[in-house]
Amino acid sequence: MNQPFSQLATIDRLRKENHASIFWRIFRGIKLKWVVNMPDTLTRINPSTLPDTGSLGYSQISVADAGALAFVSGQVGADAKTSEVPEGLELQIKQVIENLNAALHAINAGPEDIVQLRVYMIDLNQDSMAIAMPPLMRFLNGARPSLTGVGVAGLAGADLKVEIEMVVQVPVKSS
Repeated sequence: MNQPFSQLATIDRLRKENHASIFWRIFRGIKLKWVVNMPDTLTRINPSTLPDTGSLGYSQISVADAGALAFVSGQVGADAKTSEVPEGLELQIKQVIENLNAALHAINAGPEDIVQLRVYMIDLNQDSMAIAMPPLMRFLNGARPSLTGVGVAGLAGADLKVEIEMVVQVPVKSS
């Protein structure tokens, strides 16, 4: 078995040993911090060798067990019924979150099933992050997916200020 796959198998075994609390493990000389209350199919990791982003509301690494993944196209601040786009980042992020919720609902998933978020934003800076991150963290409701913020020169429409795409692990249906 090659090394990355054997490491993932060890990570999975360690996760199953104690998945109900935060704990530290030494794995090949790397201290791993595990995050509480994640579904059995997702593991969130913040290695001590990377900046600890847990307090910021996201994880450096998300490991998804085998299963179906949904790749949700970038959602923008356009209303699904009218296609109207509100002015300003604050109103657009609110609409984007509504659209993200609708996408999750369509696949019977929730924020806890999000593996990764990518946020594309015009004029990405501390001020715009101060507007966008609080509602985004409320939407995530304690889930800590891997998250990337990308500053861009433009989006698909001149009035768009933010676009967010997701990778979601589709929940297993119980029979």
